[in-house]
Amino acid sequence: MTDTEPPPAPAPPASPEAGAGGEPSGIGGWLILPGIHLILSPGLAAFAIAREFVGAGANSDASLADYWRGVQLLNGNQRLAAVFLGIIVFWIGYAVFSLVQFFHKKRQVPEMMAGFYILSAAVAVGNYALLTKYPAMPVTPDMLSDATLWILRAVVAAAIWIPYFYLSDRVKNTFVN
Repeated sequence: MTDTEPPPAPAPPASPEAGAGGEPSGIGGWLILPGIHLILSPGLAAFAIAREFVGAGANSDASLADYWRGVQLLNGNQRLAAVFLGIIVFWIGYAVFSLVQFFHKKRQVPEMMAGFYILSAAVAVGNYALLTKYPAMPVTPDMLSDATLWILRAVVAAAIWIPYFYLSDRVKNTFVN
């Protein structure tokens, strides 16, 4: 190099989303959507529990007293409703724990997210089963429609996101802690 030649240009800075070898990493791209789902799910589920178990919803055809009378008709056993409520509370806790692990980029997140989506589908199917198995409970057509839609959403989400968490290069490069 002579005194008249300019110095070589510096290498361009690495993309903030590029991992080792320039592959995508970090919570970006399509990975944002499951993160949003994890943020919204616990709050929406808690709201639904409050609406159904604490007070009858404004659009509900059944009063809270009718709801609890229906719960009592489950062969005189409120334990089934309490068990289902416990499962939903567990699902909320699992979602919150998964959310924390997600943003800490923990290595076990792909398995946790598969569990989250499988558990979401199982809870949706359990909800529908409770609504259809116990006709003494005050069930409206809107409740059955909502339960069916919940199953459909949960199954579609599982079918999309479980493979994504196991096959995506971004996921492999992001969850390394």
